[in-house]
Amino acid sequence: MDGSARKRAPRRTLRRFDYPAFVKPLGEESSDGIAKASFGRNEKETIERTRFLHEKLGCDVMIEEYVEGRELYVSVLGNRNASILPARELFFGDLP
Repeated sequence: MDGSARKRAPRRTLRRFDYPAFVKPLGEESSDGIAKASFGRNEKETIERTRFLHEKLGCDVMIEEYVEGRELYVSVLGNRNASILPARELFFGDLP
């Protein structure tokens, strides 16, 4: 399950959500706004990070169930004659 927290009406609670969670800015690119604090072990940490991002970046926030594993990006350029660029890995370091 995932959710979002809008700056105009930020969530105060997260109903029926499986933790841990990962909190990131909705409209930012790549790792902007992502830090160790983005990993929320419980509702309190997740809501705190959401409020911080609302205040710091002034944007809406996405709250996702944390899934352990690697995060890879593959870019495709073009329409009919598409070129596939090499995969890139987004590395977050040693999260708990």
